[in-house]
Amino acid sequence: MNIYVKILLTAWLVVFVVDLSGFTQSWKNALGRWLHVDAYNLAVKPFDCSLCMTWWVTLLVVLINGQLSFATTAFCALCALFSDVMATTTIAVKDAILATFDMIYKAIKK
Repeated sequence: MNIYVKILLTAWLVVFVVDLSGFTQSWKNALGRWLHVDAYNLAVKPFDCSLCMTWWVTLLVVLINGQLSFATTAFCALCALFSDVMATTTIAVKDAILATFDMIYKAIKK
């Protein structure tokens, strides 16, 4: 598989886990209870920041694959920069698919 595809898929996976899945908020709540602090004010960079996590995890993927170059590093930075766009696009695609299923269901129900 092309390294750029690996970087892009890894970036999307990181954005999904950090921003969309609720996993980050779950472990922050548990950590907040353990430390006796409010989880809302608890910032554990880079683990609760999709930009930071995308940068570091994609860079790690590049290093593991032995493909470190200016181009791959720049692509990692670009994916990190657009991590919020990836999250918004993922939500939009999900909503479009759900709307399509809803239209099909209503058409079949009639």
